[in-house]
Amino acid sequence: MNSLISGIVGKLRKLARSSGGNRQQVVLIICHADDTAGNEVMDNICGGLAQAKIQFAVLDLKAGGSWPALDGFSAVVLSTEKISELGAAQTSLIVNYVEAGGGLLVAYRCWQPLLSGLFGFGVELDQPRFLSPGGHGLHFKEEVFTGARGLTIGDEHWGFEHCQIDILPNGLHDRCQVLITDGDGCPVAWQCDRMKGRVIYWNTTVLFCRALRGFLLQSLLSVMRAGVSAISGLGVIQIDDFPPSLSTASCEDAGAEFSNISRTEFYAGVWLPDMMELKGRCGLEFTCYTVMNYDDVDVSDLPSDAAPGHLSGTGHLTSRFSRIAHDAGGLEFGFHGYNHVPMTREGWPNLEVAESKLRLARKMWEKLLPHRMPVSYVPANNWYHAEHIRLIGSVFPEITTVCGLSSVGDPEMGEYREFAPEPWNSTILCLPRETFGYFLGPTERMMMLSQLGAMGCWTHFVHSDDVFDVPQPGQSSGYVRNPEKRPWRGEDSRGRKGMLAELHDWISTVQSLFPWLEFLTTSVAADRFRRHLQAPAQVWVSDGEVVIEGKSGGLYYVRVRDETELCMRGPGKIVDQRRVFGGTLYVVDCPAGRARFCFSPRRGLSGTRASEKASRGFHGLSC
Repeated sequence: MNSLISGIVGKLRKLARSSGGNRQQVVLIICHADDTAGNEVMDNICGGLAQAKIQFAVLDLKAGGSWPALDGFSAVVLSTEKISELGAAQTSLIVNYVEAGGGLLVAYRCWQPLLSGLFGFGVELDQPRFLSPGGHGLHFKEEVFTGARGLTIGDEHWGFEHCQIDILPNGLHDRCQVLITDGDGCPVAWQCDRMKGRVIYWNTTVLFCRALRGFLLQSLLSVMRAGVSAISGLGVIQIDDFPPSLSTASCEDAGAEFSNISRTEFYAGVWLPDMMELKGRCGLEFTCYTVMNYDDVDVSDLPSDAAPGHLSGTGHLTSRFSRIAHDAGGLEFGFHGYNHVPMTREGWPNLEVAESKLRLARKMWEKLLPHRMPVSYVPANNWYHAEHIRLIGSVFPEITTVCGLSSVGDPEMGEYREFAPEPWNSTILCLPRETFGYFLGPTERMMMLSQLGAMGCWTHFVHSDDVFDVPQPGQSSGYVRNPEKRPWRGEDSRGRKGMLAELHDWISTVQSLFPWLEFLTTSVAADRFRRHLQAPAQVWVSDGEVVIEGKSGGLYYVRVRDETELCMRGPGKIVDQRRVFGGTLYVVDCPAGRARFCFSPRRGLSGTRASEKASRGFHGLSC
């Protein structure tokens, strides 16, 4: 656990005087070194703040010592339940800070009798009762972020174990507005405005979950008078295992009209033309990830030209590409492996064999696609180990990006990666995927909105054979990619849309809610994201102005409270604005240098009415 307060506090007075008297946007996180669970939440917060280019300091209660003046911070975050140790003087500092206009985010449910009124509890308790840990889901009652209102996550979607303070909505102060409940209607998050300030209290212990980071960060922006975060504005859609292996199997699962063609004919003659039409209609870019040889699954011996798997795989690769050549113009191709055996110690225990077959894969690529070597890699099964990703970089030095998984999985298997240099090979950038498939269900909606809320980007992938991945007798539908046996085109017997139409609806919804999102190939997105990560930015806020300064241009969220609206004062422009609960979320485009925006009293909708208007982008969706 990093304690960053020392060395930073001394700078705050200087920062507060900079930029014409405006205060620099800095967040104070209060934690406790002995609170392991609370520090996991803090780690998630810090990861989001780093991506958003929001400066922060950390105050460790265990270390003791004097506190900095809270009015030097744009917001204060409580990320520990060990606040019972706070005395009257410290709690008074927090109360006075909020009442004077400050913002407080309680990111880990906690209790302090002297702060219970500030938190919004309307009942007097010496010690509250806690509900037993359990998965009770999430229901978003309000538009805490664009598109969130109405989203319901049940236990079947994600196993949240809240461990809440046992309180019903009528147990909160009447100035509180419940934002999120669990499946039983118990409050999980609420907003409580107090004089000039604002508190958002998360009555849960689950905010360590990266798939909730965006809602956590948006809560932080909401409690500020004007909260600013840098975003990338990038959309990436990838197609794994394409071109796929040759197959003469039936296409009946894709629809009755395809029952007389093979799957290979379906991929080349139906699926690809349909996807290319979708690409053009929606202004998308696709990057396809190719396995070089599906036939050679021998990972124990060095490759031999006479090996049947090697000979057939080489011939099949040429055939696979020739079948898609007519419609594949404009597609980017990346590397998905020599075969589909994961690059792990279990999959490739002999690194000499792994290197030999990777070099064989390189020769195959050079022969078939000599105009461009792959610059990005999607690991088979999204798994890899440290020595194997280093080996990939050695054999394919052109590969500078690895695309695994972002919010799920095991870090020791190469999953659960941040958008940052790969920990096992710092020359490679991780550009992990957040969602997959053709159906926008509750889980996908939550993860996508959270990624957009935190970073202003969306990374997604599909397979061409997803339509054929249907439940088999005795198999759970939760482990397949087409659980309802939907057709590719048209509708099923129950009138439900086919997979192509579902994907189109998903993308159209995203583009209507986030019109500033730019879809790019992986190579272009990775280059853009590197520049985004490396470009420093600073923000200053006063009572009537926001100043954003960066060495390169870019997009930013600016979230202001209900009573204010943003307008441009200098270079830069407002590209989008959405009413969210408690205020307005703007997207601004700033040039290199300094951009100024002012905010003034708002005329128009209240936060609640506006949130109802903003949520219509998901009208009619089952999630």
